[in-house]
Amino acid sequence: MTVVRTLGGWFSRLNWWGWPFSWIVLIPGVTIPWQIVLLGNSGRWPAANVYDNCDLEPDVRGATNTWECAPEHVLPTLLPGVLILVAFLWLRSPERPTRYAAVIAGTLGAARLITPALIYVASGTVTLRTTFFPGPDASVALSASLWVVSIAAALAFPRLLKGDKRSPAGAGR
Repeated sequence: MTVVRTLGGWFSRLNWWGWPFSWIVLIPGVTIPWQIVLLGNSGRWPAANVYDNCDLEPDVRGATNTWECAPEHVLPTLLPGVLILVAFLWLRSPERPTRYAAVIAGTLGAARLITPALIYVASGTVTLRTTFFPGPDASVALSASLWVVSIAAALAFPRLLKGDKRSPAGAGR
């Protein structure tokens, strides 16, 4: 026999299956600006001063500056993305649909954290531009695509719940 301790009162609201998906869809609103700050774009906050370790290649027209950086100088700026892994904490929920959601959302979040790091390392050189998000264009495009997949998974998840005969009929709150 397995004993599951349930959360009572206000904390019981955290057992809703939608929270892990909400977390991975909304947290980039915090982590992406934080990453940009760590790169040193803001000038007002503590930064990793990535640009101090990169080679500047000014644009002929002067509209865009491009820096070529070694991955080891840029990888620490991905650390705010570790917050996306909080979605795995819902694995401790007593509700089966919430645990399923935590697995799916956490895995999508982990992919969104690991993918830019792998692209940075594989490329050997990270290109930063003043007119676009930091990192190689492929990294930004893939990260945005995975964010859209996260939204799609959140929208599709209730239909998966209906197909799960082991979950209660009113699993979605």
